[in-house]
Amino acid sequence: MSEALGQIGPSARPRGHGTRAKVGEMTRGSSRAALGGMAARAIVGFVGTLVLLVAATQCGGESNGVVGDGGKPVNQPIPTNHRPAAPACPSDRPPGINIDGGVLDGGVNECVHDSDCTVGKNGRCLPAGGNRAGNICSYDACNMDSDCPSGQLCQCGQAGGMYGRYGNSCIPSNCRVDADCGANGFCSPTYDTSCGSRNGVVGYYCHTPSDDCVNDDQCTEAGVGYCAWQPITSKWSCSYGFCSG
Repeated sequence: MSEALGQIGPSARPRGHGTRAKVGEMTRGSSRAALGGMAARAIVGFVGTLVLLVAATQCGGESNGVVGDGGKPVNQPIPTNHRPAAPACPSDRPPGINIDGGVLDGGVNECVHDSDCTVGKNGRCLPAGGNRAGNICSYDACNMDSDCPSGQLCQCGQAGGMYGRYGNSCIPSNCRVDADCGANGFCSPTYDTSCGSRNGVVGYYCHTPSDDCVNDDQCTEAGVGYCAWQPITSKWSCSYGFCSG
C-alpha cells in the first residue's frame, strides 16, 4: 500500500501545481482585462466631458456673444442699445408753439396754438420738421406698451428742442423687452433703412444668430453706416442710406 501511495503522491503533486498556475494565469488575465476596461471607460468619460465643456463654451452667455431664441452665439458684442425692461413714458408735456394773435393757415400750418390740437391726448402744436413747412399737431398715442396693439410698443416722444417734446407713439416691433427674444436675447431699436436717424426710431426687433451686425460702429465698409433691422431678410445688417433735412 505504501509503495502505491509513494507512486501516486509524486505524480499528483505536479498536476496540482499546474492547476494552480493555470488559475493564477487566468486570474492575472482577468485582472488585466478588467483594468483595460476601466481605462477605456475612463478615457471615454474624459472625452465626453471635454466635448461637453467645449459645447458649453461655444454656447455661453453674454460674454461670448449674442444669443436669440435659443440660437448659437454669433461672436457679436452685446448691443449698445437694447430694452431690458419696458419704460413708462411721461404723461405730461411742456407747451408747444403758441403764437399770439396767430390764425390758422390751412395751406401750411395745421395749428398755431396748442389749443388748436384737440383730437388726441396732450395735443401740442410743433414744427413739422424735416423738409416740411409749417406746424403740425402732435399727440400722445400711448404711455406704456399695453396702450398699443399687439406687434407694437410705446416709443417715448423725443425732445423737441425749444418746444418741449414730440408725442409718444406706438411703433412696430416683434419684441417689447429683451426676454421676448429668448435666452440671452436682445430687443433693440432700429432706424429706417433708407433715411437713418432722420425719422428717429421706427421699430424694435430681436437680434438673431444670423445677424451681420449689432452696433453702428461695425458698419464702415461703405462709409459711415448704421446697423438696422432689414424687413426683407428679417435680420440686422448694415445700412448706408441717409435723408437730408
